[in-house]
Amino acid sequence: LAQAKWAQGLTAAACIAPNPARFAATACNSTMSELGLGEDAMQGFIRHQVINILQPVAETIQDIQAQLEHFRKDLDLTDGRVASNKSDVEQLERDNLAQRATNKDIKSQLDKLQVEATKDSEELTRTNQDLQANKAALAKLNEKTQHNK
Repeated sequence: LAQAKWAQGLTAAACIAPNPARFAATACNSTMSELGLGEDAMQGFIRHQVINILQPVAETIQDIQAQLEHFRKDLDLTDGRVASNKSDVEQLERDNLAQRATNKDIKSQLDKLQVEATKDSEELTRTNQDLQANKAALAKLNEKTQHNK
């Protein structure tokens, strides 16, 4: 029985294999008919062989689809992080511009304070000089007052 099935498989395989002889189709049909196999059996055999051939391809496609879905999810997560980072960077740029404007204002105020401090220092120097002159004048006045007594 096993040999008969094997022979049927070989006969069916020979029927679907390319054969340059003109009578190949007729020979296959008559051989299949002799074995009790009809068109339905031939279609079933072909279907079975096609399924056997395509099964690994289908599994590979399913694996690739699963990987693609995984990549899509990763990409969506990455897109979300990129959008968040972009928003953060834009906020940091706005903050940086505000800080620069504030720094310009502070520098301007500091420059004004520096000018005022220089003026105050010069005035303090003049005041100290006046004070020393006044002390000297007072000391002379005290001396004259002491001599006049």
